[in-house]
Amino acid sequence: MKVRLLKSISGKQRVGSIIEVAEAYARNYLLPQKIAVVATAQVLSEVAHDQQRSADQQKKQADNIIKLTAQLAATKLTISRPANSKGTLFAALKLDDIVTAIAKQLHITIEPIGMEPAHIKNVGRNAVVLEVNATTKIPLTVEVTGQPT
Repeated sequence: MKVRLLKSISGKQRVGSIIEVAEAYARNYLLPQKIAVVATAQVLSEVAHDQQRSADQQKKQADNIIKLTAQLAATKLTISRPANSKGTLFAALKLDDIVTAIAKQLHITIEPIGMEPAHIKNVGRNAVVLEVNATTKIPLTVEVTGQPT
């Protein structure tokens, strides 16, 4: 019997999966415990529709990341921070500072998960790579200017 899972079972099958199980297992355990529902034609069409919607969302996100990458790679971000006479910043620039500057200067909201290098300590032009997700990295030029104290 085919059923659609409403809860994950044994860590192997995820919510929403359509699986084939013995009829007795489904009727005596999965259905009464509300762990699964019978996979009728309507349920199967809902699953197909959900999968299509998910694929469309992923494609849209990928397209947005491509546009974002092109836009950020073509711009130079300028940040001004207090520095000493040797060009060393008093407080290093971190990921949050870069994200805030992008939001203020370019009016773009992003939520990267990492940055390479992890922080910027010197005045001048710095090449930064923002990690947006596990597979996408966006190169960015950050121009840091020192403010006298």
